[in-house]
Amino acid sequence: MNMNKYKSLILIGLFAVGFSSCQTDDLQKDIDALKERVEDFEMQVQRLNDEMNIIRVLLDGNKTISSYTQNGDKYTLTLSNGETIELTQGQDGKNYPSISIGSNGNWFINGNDTGNKAEAEDGKETEVTPQFKIIDGTWWVSYNGIEGEYENLGVQATGEASGVSPIYNFEAKENEFVFKLSETSEDTFSIPVVEGLTCQILGEKDYYDNIRAEQTFKVKVNLKAGDLVRAVVPSEWKAEVSDYSTLTGENELTLTVTPPTTASKCVLSVEVTRGVNTAADEVVLKTAISDYYSEYMAGFDINIGNVTINKFVHGEANLINSGEISTDGVYFVDNSEGADNKVNLKGGTYGKLIVIGKEKDKIYNINLDASIVVGSTSNTFGVALKGLKLESGNVRPFSMSKSETTGIKTDNLIVDNCDFSLGANTNMSYLYDQNWKTTLNNLYMCSSRIGVGINELDKNGAKKAVELWTCRAGIFSSATIMNNIIYCNVENKSAILNIIQTGKDSKDGVVIGEVILKSLRIENNTFVNILGNLGGSGSGMARTTMEQGFTMKNNLFWYNNEIEGNKYDKIEGIELKSHLMAGATFFDNVSFGNNLVYSAVSEGTKLTWQYFRTLPKNNVEAGFKNDITLETENPFTKETVPYTGTYTYTEAFKAKGIGADIQ
Repeated sequence: MNMNKYKSLILIGLFAVGFSSCQTDDLQKDIDALKERVEDFEMQVQRLNDEMNIIRVLLDGNKTISSYTQNGDKYTLTLSNGETIELTQGQDGKNYPSISIGSNGNWFINGNDTGNKAEAEDGKETEVTPQFKIIDGTWWVSYNGIEGEYENLGVQATGEASGVSPIYNFEAKENEFVFKLSETSEDTFSIPVVEGLTCQILGEKDYYDNIRAEQTFKVKVNLKAGDLVRAVVPSEWKAEVSDYSTLTGENELTLTVTPPTTASKCVLSVEVTRGVNTAADEVVLKTAISDYYSEYMAGFDINIGNVTINKFVHGEANLINSGEISTDGVYFVDNSEGADNKVNLKGGTYGKLIVIGKEKDKIYNINLDASIVVGSTSNTFGVALKGLKLESGNVRPFSMSKSETTGIKTDNLIVDNCDFSLGANTNMSYLYDQNWKTTLNNLYMCSSRIGVGINELDKNGAKKAVELWTCRAGIFSSATIMNNIIYCNVENKSAILNIIQTGKDSKDGVVIGEVILKSLRIENNTFVNILGNLGGSGSGMARTTMEQGFTMKNNLFWYNNEIEGNKYDKIEGIELKSHLMAGATFFDNVSFGNNLVYSAVSEGTKLTWQYFRTLPKNNVEAGFKNDITLETENPFTKETVPYTGTYTYTEAFKAKGIGADIQ
């Protein structure tokens, strides 16, 4: 089966009817149950990722093999775009996670739709090739390859063999590599071997999102007489390849690209054709547009937290510069004409509420008069906010819808690049369903500034904690608090904080329900004058139990005020402690490392900082000590206004990669 025929089959059938009308039926079926088959962990990871990359090449259908070498049963393939992939022939193995391509053309991992396309369509770039690794004997997957953004699949990498690897076997022939993806399938798929055929767009990136005017790229080729080179872009773009008519051998051609004046995004493809074979390389180009609204209306994807939206999926948008938002929809706020142009976000129940500040480099003021109740029976999307300063006073911004019968299933509660300043005795949320039937899949807060006030004393005279995400009852699939500045907004004071709270609910001494939290990430946040619960009954800034797969790392805790007026300050024999987390089932430095604490209190500190209130009972690394050693060098320069969350890192501290990277 030659590559041109294979490519045609892919383009015609892959996304049209779920592989139903062509030979790619067999490709989907053969990929449908990719299983682990290599015993050594390092080899398992390498093999799975390399074979996933070969699957990607087969799906793309626009690469050839320019050369290869063999060392025993290992082959090193050099593709026409300069990429190298290693393949090992063999049948050993145990357990792979299940990987398949759904009828909608998306990658499915363990039966779940990842939302990422397996192959480019309609001029759009391929979203991702899933990449895998093993942590503590369990498979994890990433959809962007970024360290720290892998998620646990819950599939053990050891145990009884349960299937075949992504590629059942392959054969190196004179002019092609032939792949069989299933033992039972009669179909084979191939990548041609065309010696020296090269087409590689040079550069460090494969995505350029700031194309303002004419731009040039270098393209590496290896030409023979009669080769044809062309650049392919949509009609509104222009692309021209420099003259190559007299060139042979290895050369670098100049590719000149001119963007349109309007918002546009495209895949730029350069093709080198030699006889019946064509090799291509691609980059994604996007014009430089400064506002989200124009991009959305042009059909671009916009990222809010870890979710991508566009008008094709989420509908037309409303541009609003004054007045009121009170119903579900997609809104872009543009009240930049003056402070009198207020937009009021009405409290109430929302099933799909997306509100975004229009310009990328601005924050837009919005009034919030009552709690946003997340979740409805009419829509499962939830609520997503981006680029907003919410003026809520003493209003608690978020609560969760609940049902006495079936429960409410909601996908998202996202706060991205927002500014909240909570009043005294005011929490961020109360996510509670007394019937324990409500599900919130994705709780995500990133790149935001959260000012918290001071709570009143409880009935025992101890200061109550401010609560950000109170997951009081229900199922929460994933919670992420990443790259935020969280500070006490009262001058010369510190606040006691619960970053996230989970637990059990009891009535008359009987447990009636327990919060289920499947994934937790608290990473690269900066806390200013924020302390954990104090005293013998204190439970930690994260009031939950550290489970395998949870992370709390690279956070900075800075304070220059002790807690004042707290009952525990005056009780003899009570050691004052600030815990990062209530307890743990295990501990490792990868998941719970680089949390740095600095005290700027002028005469030392009364506080002892600890990782856990309750030490983990097992899986603790040798020599682990619960106490956290305070940092001796101030991470901030003198330009610090703690009660506004304003500070500047020292140059030495920036290099550590700890704390939030926003100002």
